[in-house]
Amino acid sequence: MLLLVQFRLNRYSGGDGFWSYRYPIEAVVAAAPALSVAAQRLWTSGRPGRMAILASAAASIVFHLIALIQELT
Repeated sequence: MLLLVQFRLNRYSGGDGFWSYRYPIEAVVAAAPALSVAAQRLWTSGRPGRMAILASAAASIVFHLIALIQELT
C-alpha cells in the first residue's frame, strides 16, 4: 500500500546518473522485515538457498561498484 501511495503522490522530476531516484527507499525499508525473514528461511533451506543469497549479494556489490566508478569518471 505504501508503494502505491508513494507512486501516486511523488513524481519523478529529474536527476541524472545512478544516485538520482530515491522514492523506492521507503518501500524497501517497509519491506525489510519480510525480506529478512525470507533471507533467513532461504539461508537455512540448504546449499542452493545459500548460493542464491551469496550470488545476489555479490551481484549487488558489483553493480554498485560499476555505478560508483561511472559516477566518479
